[in-house]
Formats: sequence, C-alpha cells, structure tokens
Amino acid sequence: MHRSTQHLKTRPASRPRNRDAFTLVELMIVLTIMIVMLSFSMPSFHRTVQQTRTDSAAATLRTIWTAERIYWLNNRTYSATLTELDALDLIDPNTLAPLNGFVFAITNSSATTFTATATPTGTSKWSGQLTLNEQGVIGGSIQAAGETDILPGLL
Repeated sequence: MHRSTQHLKTRPASRPRNRDAFTLVELMIVLTIMIVMLSFSMPSFHRTVQQTRTDSAAATLRTIWTAERIYWLNNRTYSATLTELDALDLIDPNTLAPLNGFVFAITNSSATTFTATATPTGTSKWSGQLTLNEQGVIGGSIQAAGETDILPGLL
C-alpha cells in the first residue's frame, strides 16, 4: 500500500477571503449617516413632546373646569384657588405642583365667572399660556421663536 502525502488542499493566493466583519471605514460611514438623520429629527421630536405636554395641560384644565362646576353647584360661586378644590378632593393633589411642564392656577373667580391658567415651566424655549373659562372654553397657545404656535388638541 502506498500512501499519498499530498492530500492536503491549499488555498490559491488569488482567491479573496470571506469577510465576516465591518471595516472601521464602513462603521464610520454608517454612524455619520445615523447622526445626520438624528439631527434632522430632533427639532420635530422636541415639538412633539411639547405638543403632548400642551394636550396634557388642556386635559388638566378640563379637570379643573369639572371641579369648579361641582364647587359652584354646592356654593353658588366659583373657587378662588386650586388649594380649595384640592381640600374638597375635587382635583388631583399633583395639580398644585408643576405637572408635566406646566403650572396651573385660578387667576380670577367670582359668583359667575372664573379663569384658570396653565403656564409652561422649566423651559426657556416655550412660552405662552393656556386659559380656561367658566364655559369650559380653552384658549391661548404655546409659542417658541421660529416655531408654529402649539394649540391644545383637546379643544
């Protein structure tokens, strides 16, 4: 019996190797593209966050309106403060503290009318105010330089 010693195969030098990993250049190109796409979407993201906060503030104003209506039915006048409504468990106690980027207050009240406000807080970019009256009408807007005004979606 004769054994052959050349049964091992060698790879030809001209054949390319299979690549299983990214090169550093490919990785940098992908990261650059992702950063550019992210930089375009960030202003839109911040506006969407503020729109959501504004809608939440409008919902809280609606809760204040309901509480004021109940208070009026019992007292034939509107409450002058949120603290008074809170003491009667007509509103969530969290409404007294800055909630979701807004501060709430009752700025005017009498036997026949009231005005409640929601003012943005904790931001230097967004300003303005939402108002609510005894008829449940929400008005006002939130503004920022170079941006379209944000109106509450729950009008």
